[in-house]
Amino acid sequence: MSLPFTNTASQFTRPGQDMLDRARFVAASPLGIGLSHDACVAVASRTRVKRFARGHALFLQGDAGQRLMLITSGCVKLTQVSPEGKEVLLWMCGTDHVLGIRSELTGKPYSCSAEAVKTCTVLVWEHDALASLAQQYPRLVQNLNGFLLTRIEELEERFRELATENVSRRLACTLLRLSRHIGSPSEGGTEIYLSRQEIARMTGTTLFSVSRILSEWGRDKLVLPKRNSVVLPDLALIAKVAEAEPRPSPSSGMPSRGRLRDFNSMPV
Repeated sequence: MSLPFTNTASQFTRPGQDMLDRARFVAASPLGIGLSHDACVAVASRTRVKRFARGHALFLQGDAGQRLMLITSGCVKLTQVSPEGKEVLLWMCGTDHVLGIRSELTGKPYSCSAEAVKTCTVLVWEHDALASLAQQYPRLVQNLNGFLLTRIEELEERFRELATENVSRRLACTLLRLSRHIGSPSEGGTEIYLSRQEIARMTGTTLFSVSRILSEWGRDKLVLPKRNSVVLPDLALIAKVAEAEPRPSPSSGMPSRGRLRDFNSMPV
């Protein structure tokens, strides 16, 4: 299912959208858990549909957080710039991901920037509309908190992998996670549209290590490496790698400062 949208990037659509389509997206998303059909229609009726072309920013780090967004199609990357000017890749978000929760709940500016990796469409709630809906439907706030909890649990999982797993196992875990979030069905399996450099940043390792491992896995038919994407022919095989790779000895200790760098000030 796809929502109609404007042809010009970053402009709101005109009124008259099919509310039932929007309500279906809300009901199928983390926001719609436990809400009745009528409640989902009411929540969806307060949205506007917005389309962003590839490379366009949904919001920027430091901007006032006045909107909540639900991705209905496409892919978005979240990045954060350190005080020294280094950009860190934090998250890759696909359909059903909710953006802007932290700023919406706390009133603080956005802690990161969101950029469309592929053309994407989002449902947008303005702050006042969401505040009114939260009073009318308390379950909506519970669902927002639940989504935040899921993000925190994933952060814990990623930190544990950085602290205890070797590069091959971390890469397998990262690819499996990305396949769930932004994987697209392709002729050869599940395709992840990320460069090797971006995958390395998500894994907490070097471009050389990722290129070497993907080449080895390519020879074994575990993956099909492409220039700007990776195809996973069989997710079960990657899962076996994630489970079977030996763990480093306890003497390996905590991850290096470089491996921990991407977790500094991560937004949830």
